[in-house]
Amino acid sequence: MPEYKHGCQYLTLFSLTCLVCWLHFIFWNQSSSPLVQRLRNQLKEIRQNRTNVGGVTTIHRHCQHVRDTFAPEWTTRSINETTKMLFYQRIALDRDDPNQTFWTLGEILKIQRSVSNDGKPLTKLRPKEYPSLRPDAMTQMCFSPTNRSIPRQRLIYNRVPKCASSTMQSVITFLGLRNNFDYRASNIFWKRLQSTSEERHWIRAVNQEIQGLQRPLVTDRHFYFVDLEQYGSERVNWINIVRDPIERLISEFYYLRHPKRWMNQSRRPSQTWFNLTFNECLQNGLPECMFHLDGNYLRELQLTYFCGSALECSQVGNLRALQQAKSNLERHYSVVGIMSDLETSLRVMEAYLPAFFTGAEHLFRRMRSPNGEEFRRNPGIKPVTPLDSRLHESLKSNLSTEYQFYEFALKRLIDQDRHIRKSENE
Repeated sequence: MPEYKHGCQYLTLFSLTCLVCWLHFIFWNQSSSPLVQRLRNQLKEIRQNRTNVGGVTTIHRHCQHVRDTFAPEWTTRSINETTKMLFYQRIALDRDDPNQTFWTLGEILKIQRSVSNDGKPLTKLRPKEYPSLRPDAMTQMCFSPTNRSIPRQRLIYNRVPKCASSTMQSVITFLGLRNNFDYRASNIFWKRLQSTSEERHWIRAVNQEIQGLQRPLVTDRHFYFVDLEQYGSERVNWINIVRDPIERLISEFYYLRHPKRWMNQSRRPSQTWFNLTFNECLQNGLPECMFHLDGNYLRELQLTYFCGSALECSQVGNLRALQQAKSNLERHYSVVGIMSDLETSLRVMEAYLPAFFTGAEHLFRRMRSPNGEEFRRNPGIKPVTPLDSRLHESLKSNLSTEYQFYEFALKRLIDQDRHIRKSENE
């Protein structure tokens, strides 16, 4: 009798399980709920296109942040001594006319040839020499209008290339005279990635500089974020400007080919390289324009400047790098502006960092020309034809983590501006 009783219990449990599964199937496949329909379509899209890293993005109802899901496993892997990846500076782009030796991307950026270069890597990656991603790098990050500024006299602008940095430098120069602070623009342009020992050395220099300050100080430089607290040092204030990722890449592509960069240079790439368009570069699959998720090179991305010098921060599509970049932005940066709306960006900087940016919005309006363009721009060549829509979508898919980071920064700035306007109206 007891055996019969247990058998009935198991049969009842099995029947209930089947009923629940059947109801779930009916609800999932037949439901007309917009939420269910949207999730079903997103899952279908992900199954069809696995290369779209973080292809599903949903806005958390209570936290207002972009949540990344369904990413391929490789995007969270770490780089170790056996990883066969090279720094982007080693990408061989073109042969010069006289000697038929390779120009690498690093040499074109610096307009300087190596003593000996055959396009092969000269150094091997040594991941242990560089910082590591934090253990909490996969923690979902929320943005908020909270003012992260601290009452310290040091502000660092680790500027992203091709993101209105020349305009920002001019604004800061004028504001330094108005607001009585010092401004030092670094003459170090290419030391962006730093080893752990180099970061420690940089932090010691920062601390010594702070101790000897007579007035507030702003410094700028192209380099990747350094977490001072991780080394036991006190925080400083950070700012930056970001831009639509593909627009930034196109701008840099044509800037590198501008004739003024190559004046008085006896050695230069072939004319074919100078005449190349961004469309042609993508259509022909040339490495200069390739940002494949499974690529062999570590590429300098926009989010790299916020993620740091961990090698994973330069790995296309790495979700851990994306989350660390968003975390650093929210925790350490007072303001990250948007190039397409510098006026709003400066208004927020003025509210959050008044010691440095009081009068910034008014100054920027005066500095604009009648047609709305900033008064000072780096020389560049506008693309002859717009980027093909299919090529744009393909590149945007590969740069999905870049766009998720850009959207995170944009929404945070909008939230900060909304908070300022609300406070002014109260």
